Amino acid sequence: MQSILISPAFPSNKLREGTHLSENDKVLRINSKNWKIIQQNNNPRYHFLKESLLIDQYKNEKIITSLALDFKSYFTISRDFLYSQFKEHYIASLNELFRESLSARFSHFLSRIGLPEL
Repeated sequence: MQSILISPAFPSNKLREGTHLSENDKVLRINSKNWKIIQQNNNPRYHFLKESLLIDQYKNEKIITSLALDFKSYFTISRDFLYSQFKEHYIASLNELFRESLSARFSHFLSRIGLPEL
């Protein structure tokens, strides 16, 4: 495998406001009804990760704010570069069960067949 497909995790409040891509490139703000659907992971385009408490090996507590992935925003990165830069420098990781769910949702979204609306 030469490259890895990555979808960035945005702070959920920025995604909801429509400023997750940049402050200058605003997309539509997500209303309350649609935001609840996203938070429940019932919208195939987004994956929501709840806020969680992280306790490191030194018993330091850190709060990781809620994050959201927009599956329309992704890129590839060289495997060798990724491993050389980030192998030992990460904040947190997902449990294997949740990684499988996230990966399945991401691949399902990318592999969907685009049909015109009738």
